[in-house]
Amino acid sequence: MQPGTQTGAVYRLRGKGLPRVGEGGRGDLHVRVHVWTPTKLTAEQRALLEQLAKVEGSPSADEHTGKKFWEQLRQAFGR
Repeated sequence: MQPGTQTGAVYRLRGKGLPRVGEGGRGDLHVRVHVWTPTKLTAEQRALLEQLAKVEGSPSADEHTGKKFWEQLRQAFGR
């Protein structure tokens, strides 16, 4: 995966899929990324994520929900 990969991104891995029936070789494997955000964090984990939010600034809007990542993160923490 590339740095900054977001939920919904699809990667094609050539030749890593299922064997081709009646032919030689393998097909392509398509991998869809689903990023999971934990809901239960230790105090240290929470502080680190909040520190990252300050350093990162405002990210681009999420394509699927229209919400920004950090807004979703704040909602997950009940803020």
